[in-house]
Amino acid sequence: MGMFNSLYTSKSGMMAFSEGTNVIGNNLANTNTIGFKSNTVLFSDVMNKAVTGSSFDAASKFAGVQVAKIGRDMSQGQIQSTTTSTDMAISGKGLFALKDPLTGNTYYSRAGSFLMDKSFKLVNSQGMVLQGWQKDATGATIGTTPVDIDIAKFSGADPVALANKNQINIAAKASTAVTVGSTLAANAPRPATPLFNANDPTSYNFKTDVTLYDANGTKHIASLFFVKQGQDANGNAVWDWHLAVKGDEVVGGSANDANTLIEVGGSSYAAAATIPAGTTLPEGTMIAPGTTLSAAITASFTLTDHNGNSATIPAGSWTANSTLASVAAANGLSNTGFYRVGAGGLTAPAATVGGTNPLIQLPATASTVTSGVVNPAVAATAQRLEFDGTGALVNEYAVTTAIPWGGGATAGAVAFNFGAATTIDAQGTTGSGTNGTTQVGSSFAANMVTSDGYGQGTLDRLETDGTGVIHGIFTNGRRLPLAQVALASFNNPTGLDRIGNSLLRESSGSGKATMLAPTTNSMGTIIGSGLEQSNVDLANEFVKLIVLQRGYEANSKSFTTTDQMLTLLAQLKR
Repeated sequence: MGMFNSLYTSKSGMMAFSEGTNVIGNNLANTNTIGFKSNTVLFSDVMNKAVTGSSFDAASKFAGVQVAKIGRDMSQGQIQSTTTSTDMAISGKGLFALKDPLTGNTYYSRAGSFLMDKSFKLVNSQGMVLQGWQKDATGATIGTTPVDIDIAKFSGADPVALANKNQINIAAKASTAVTVGSTLAANAPRPATPLFNANDPTSYNFKTDVTLYDANGTKHIASLFFVKQGQDANGNAVWDWHLAVKGDEVVGGSANDANTLIEVGGSSYAAAATIPAGTTLPEGTMIAPGTTLSAAITASFTLTDHNGNSATIPAGSWTANSTLASVAAANGLSNTGFYRVGAGGLTAPAATVGGTNPLIQLPATASTVTSGVVNPAVAATAQRLEFDGTGALVNEYAVTTAIPWGGGATAGAVAFNFGAATTIDAQGTTGSGTNGTTQVGSSFAANMVTSDGYGQGTLDRLETDGTGVIHGIFTNGRRLPLAQVALASFNNPTGLDRIGNSLLRESSGSGKATMLAPTTNSMGTIIGSGLEQSNVDLANEFVKLIVLQRGYEANSKSFTTTDQMLTLLAQLKR
């Protein structure tokens, strides 16, 4: 009987090694499968008899080999960069969680090749939806239980665009705050022209631009000016600042005012205001063409149109209820665009400014200077910056600037922050005086001029960071957190059932899934625009394949040798 046992033993070896070859063949076939984890074969010996007494039957105790277990190597695969922004790879032990929308079942995978479907959900190639948490407008996580990652559900999405299911937009935001960090030249002289005029370079020292948005999302390039005034009684250097926008972008302007800068800010800008009797509108005052008065101007004054042409307007020419445009036209000037009051100014009667587009700009009063020193008896202007001998900002006066945008937009209110002043700060937050605008050196530099507004934006692409937070990059430059990927872990991940398509299923051997955010409890990090490659080691697989082949060959030799011995045994009868 023992010789026949040898046949069965050899057979078991050939069958076990054949199964091992199948496993290695599967590994080799999945060398390029994204997220694939290779299998390993464990063999164990087989006994064909239980223990009898204290020993085995020596003639029959050996019965060959069997496949004890096909294990799974969960080691990290190499991560390959891709050009697809929705691709993700896990560096660590976690697994992506995917829900089948048809059955509601959840599956798990290391394959992170995702795309955004027509409903803006992140899905794999089988249409299973990636699980995670949505984010609100502040970036905070919504809820604790993972849900379908739906890019369209973030709180800033434009509901009109989403209703059409064709794009994801975010609404425009009007500019409300500007932060200015600039360097003013300490040795700058006072401008040659004492009355500030945004259109006259001789009336200011330095100019820089700032981008502002109105409530409609229209972009405006405003100009910020700095004017050196001198020193106060304490030896502080005094600068006035001014803000101006293009004349065709505010109420009362037209296309003819595209090259005319209109100052806004503080109390220097008035629309539909009542001008007390006897008020003198100084040289440089800007008046819109549709402006009317309730009483005639009783004195002559000079006026300049947007073309630079000047004329003297005779006393009584601007009568009650007539527009300034008609008065200008009657005196040979353009009948459209803003007009500037000339030398001597204009003394107004008791008059209410009216008209379809009333607008009067009163230039901000410059600091009163005597022999290069600011008169200490004059109160600080609303738009003034004062610096000590080290160049630090000591006092910051910066009231909110009102901008009457045209085009039907709501009037803007923009607060300017020039840094944390040491003594008086417009925002009430004092500091070193050196973190914003300073007066040092010999040249001007606009180090930082930023505003918080933006126009309407359309989702351009997605970016995922290491914590699994998916950010939307919009065409208006905004980068907003939309959702966060959830990762699953198991007590025994090798016990998960493979069901094909790079998917794994929870089993009794794997335990229940624990869902956590990436980087939590060694869950691993997310590599955006990357895919984890198969962890199959070709060299190692070929070595094992050779060993299995030799083992199979040896067992087949044992089988044929036993067969020959049985043949000889049968021939003894002859």
